[in-house]
Amino acid sequence: MGACYCYLHMKNIYLLLASFLLYTKSHSQVVVGPRSERFDVRIVASKLSDPWSVVYGPDDHLWVTESKGYRVDRIDPKTGKQTILLDLTDERHFPRYDQLGKRAGGKPWPQGGLVGLALHPQLLTGKPYVYLMYVYDFEGADSAGSGCRLHDGGCFFTGRIVRYRYDQAKQKLTGPVILCDTIPQSSDHNGGRLTIAPVAGKDYLFYTIGEMGAGQFTNIARTNHAQQKDIYEGKILRFNTEPDQDAGQYE
Repeated sequence: MGACYCYLHMKNIYLLLASFLLYTKSHSQVVVGPRSERFDVRIVASKLSDPWSVVYGPDDHLWVTESKGYRVDRIDPKTGKQTILLDLTDERHFPRYDQLGKRAGGKPWPQGGLVGLALHPQLLTGKPYVYLMYVYDFEGADSAGSGCRLHDGGCFFTGRIVRYRYDQAKQKLTGPVILCDTIPQSSDHNGGRLTIAPVAGKDYLFYTIGEMGAGQFTNIARTNHAQQKDIYEGKILRFNTEPDQDAGQYE
């Protein structure tokens, strides 16, 4: 039990530091952990567009999603070498409202953007699958003003979960397969984490989705569906990592 705890504890610290390093612009420094561990902190990568998921892969590299840049990066934590595996800019059906200022007309950026990332446990041994979650559509993109239903709903975006194949030779993510493209999203409380875990010996993909900020700010008139079992919002959703034989192959 002690060895297991130590491994998880150190891994979590490493990922926490990795996240910090991707954001920080400070010079090299020393961080002391809760058990007096000493870590030399240095900048691994910089100028990323809002890094969101940071996953330490079986290839000893960091896999990172840039939530506003809509890119997936693979970063060598030793050298800082960064490879862009995928650029999803063309899959985003609305502009960078956060960069348009007054020209956006008050339209919001969704909370997140390109967020969740999960690597299949057999990524390098026969199942080179990478799972991504991103917001791709905004209901009010072509509407005047904010594009939100301020008096009878809120700001309605839509997201999708997609499986890609990792091509090691070309260092690219290819062959997208959509697992689900009807996931409600919002300008607030979207959630977005993806992880893979076994249930009764079978691997499943889990996705956490928020309650869309229902009841507050620009979503004050949006209904909170967190307690309704037949609606995605405010839940942990489970998907197959590979298609099965029924109609909803990944459900």
